[in-house]
Amino acid sequence: MGILRSDDDHALIALGARTLIGRAGHCAVRIDDRQISAEHAALRWTGKEWQLRDLGSRNGTFVDGERLESGRGRGLSAGVSVRFGPHRGFVLAHDGPPGAAAVREADQLLRVSEAEILSLPSAEGMLAIVYEGNDGHWIVEHEGLESEALDGQRLVLGDESWRLILPVAPRSAELPTTWDTSLRPRLETIALTLRVSQDQEHVDVEIKHRGGAIVLSSRVHHLVTLALARARLEDLAAGVRPAELGWRYADELSRMLSLEPGLLTLHLFRAREQVAQAGVEGAARLFERRRLSGQVRIAVEQLTIVNVHNGSDAPES
Repeated sequence: MGILRSDDDHALIALGARTLIGRAGHCAVRIDDRQISAEHAALRWTGKEWQLRDLGSRNGTFVDGERLESGRGRGLSAGVSVRFGPHRGFVLAHDGPPGAAAVREADQLLRVSEAEILSLPSAEGMLAIVYEGNDGHWIVEHEGLESEALDGQRLVLGDESWRLILPVAPRSAELPTTWDTSLRPRLETIALTLRVSQDQEHVDVEIKHRGGAIVLSSRVHHLVTLALARARLEDLAAGVRPAELGWRYADELSRMLSLEPGLLTLHLFRAREQVAQAGVEGAARLFERRRLSGQVRIAVEQLTIVNVHNGSDAPES
């Protein structure tokens, strides 16, 4: 993810996909200095790199000491020095795609999100995940519960304490939209086809989108995806209203699938991770949780389940 480190106090600032920098209150990176313009500069992730653009500031924007021409973007790489006006300097400490990060307080170890999901303390020993919700707010899932995550929030996981570093979106001003935009398939527009083997032990998942289709190899976590897809389709057939479609209690789902406590959360994470690695934007939101009831459901609305018998497909009734 993109992280700026301040030369003054070494504070780490996470960058959103579009980050406005300036003196005005609506700027995501606010610099309270009269030599900084109200809207001084903008940083944007193009899908390939971070680009910095000066927005016609009076005192200039500088990259490695060279002043940028107003209105023209310049690509940045990790380690580059950036200055706004005559004094305020930063270093681009990390140049990965936008997302969430966390610092382990004991030794300042930095962990950044991978494929839109931050897993803590690691992907192998995952105890919590952090991702961006549909409304732009950050969400943390821990011990099967979901809550809002905040920049600077402290998470205690086992015997370790982590501090979250999350991008803060601008509250108002719109950033220019003329830079490159991502053409990745979005979670809200995809359809899932789940092909189930005759013995019900293997599930292949096909992601259909406007640009084509992506086939995910069979994994054990697809059984959880299958169970939640069936729940949503069953409710739809029963005439359940849309807001209630597919919700199932996590503990009941675990018992039905004979999963040990905590394993359901791991399977949900692995499914999200695989869809994200396939290039689907918003894959962290593949499943939704209700914060108080412990219920979970699949968020994709376009679902098809087919049973594979002797090499041929038959839609599941």
